[in-house]
Amino acid sequence: MKIVVSGGWGYGNLGDDAILDSTIRQLQMQFPGSECVVLTYDLRDSAIHAAERVTLRHGLHALTDAGGCEVFRPAMNQDYGPHRKAWVKAKFALTETLAWFKHASAGAAVQSLANEVASADLFVMSGGGYFNEKWLNKTRAQVEELGMAARANVPSIILGPTIGRFSGSLRASIEACFRKAQLITVRDEFSLAEAQQWSDRVSVVPDIALGNWLPPVDEPEGLGIVFTSQHAEFRRRTASAIRRFQDQCGQAWPVRLFLTRRWKYDLWAAIAFQEDLQALGVPCELVMPSNFRALEQGLASCRLVISENLHGLILAARNLVPVVAINDYPVGSPNFKKFIAFLSQSNSQALFFNAQSSDESIAAMLTGLAAAADAKRQDLRALRELVARQYREALGSLKLNSDRA
Repeated sequence: MKIVVSGGWGYGNLGDDAILDSTIRQLQMQFPGSECVVLTYDLRDSAIHAAERVTLRHGLHALTDAGGCEVFRPAMNQDYGPHRKAWVKAKFALTETLAWFKHASAGAAVQSLANEVASADLFVMSGGGYFNEKWLNKTRAQVEELGMAARANVPSIILGPTIGRFSGSLRASIEACFRKAQLITVRDEFSLAEAQQWSDRVSVVPDIALGNWLPPVDEPEGLGIVFTSQHAEFRRRTASAIRRFQDQCGQAWPVRLFLTRRWKYDLWAAIAFQEDLQALGVPCELVMPSNFRALEQGLASCRLVISENLHGLILAARNLVPVVAINDYPVGSPNFKKFIAFLSQSNSQALFFNAQSSDESIAAMLTGLAAAADAKRQDLRALRELVARQYREALGSLKLNSDRA
């Protein structure tokens, strides 16, 4: 059986790699011996996933983007002065237009991709926040890949998106894709409300990355942090809260700052936060993992994790590490919604803070969670086992009209 898998990877985000890894695991568990072709933005970035029955090729976004996504993932080794910033923004603005997308979709490479999709027994659109109105070229590419499958009568399924708000022709195209999909899961109630307008086959299942985990760590130690905010005052207040937390615990917990995305401004934010912590007498290690597996191993070895990135939370939580979210995103935005959903699903509704939180309240939250860690681990164990079971059942319900399937 041949399965083509697309989604939101190849952008230097290690959390997206965790989604892809879990998707491949679930598919190959359900369809033993299947061959997976993974469509990615960057072959080198996704190289860790290549295996005996997993091959990589460029997805449609890679073929139509012309580097426009640099505005979202600035390179660590690139100097971004005024002229470079202006050029990146102009390039992104051009590639976001429908005219550009139609022009870029007319080449032989796109036809070759369509032939690859047409040869599949199943097309899977997985990933996280890819149906996002703030990145139209990427969304158009994902929708067109689903269209390629539909035109070739290849069964398609959609696993786990957070869905933004759309209008016009793009909304109609997304609706058509959802109507044709045999199975649809979304990872939050907000997305469910949108998707139920298009299909009655939609169900909420928490993020697929929660569905597998590492062997338990014998002696977890210290505090893990993922901090990406450029807000200087918020950064200093958070550093002060960690100092207070350590004083209240009566011991100096080792602190590690993790990068979950290989993006320039994430690195800058982490370095600045490290300096703020060290100015308060809190030594900390800055960790740049080589891949998502190294990131997960590091987070799983912590006693508590604070994260401003959703998959920092998920990689810790699926390994039963109690977590606190930094949810400083605009209310109603896709990022805000997916954080609220995860906190609700993990019975952690109150375990978040933002730029309006005081250092006293943040420290108290951490102290309370450390004291209640055993109970929280039970919540996280129940969540991860629920997700693993729900995806097994969902994929097991598929009825594919294929001799090879």
